[in-house]
Amino acid sequence: MEVLDSNLWIHGLVLDDGSRKASVLDAVLDDPERCVRISAYIYREVIRNLGRIDRPREEIDQLQTRFVEIVYGSDCVHSPNRTEIERVD
Repeated sequence: MEVLDSNLWIHGLVLDDGSRKASVLDAVLDDPERCVRISAYIYREVIRNLGRIDRPREEIDQLQTRFVEIVYGSDCVHSPNRTEIERVD
């Protein structure tokens, strides 16, 4: 099981230019043999930092929604529960 840094998630979600970070995220998500663990801290950090990028609010909402869909919609992404997320300071 792998743990991806929040920056990798953010860049992978935001960049759509074939960059190395985006391709690493795609490789993990496209490979059913690779599983990723998302801690509550990483989850909150990604959501919070996506909210700070210099993009229109609608695009930020779409990026945050995509992240949540990946985290909770993938069999190979082990995600935190709501209580764990709420406990993060």
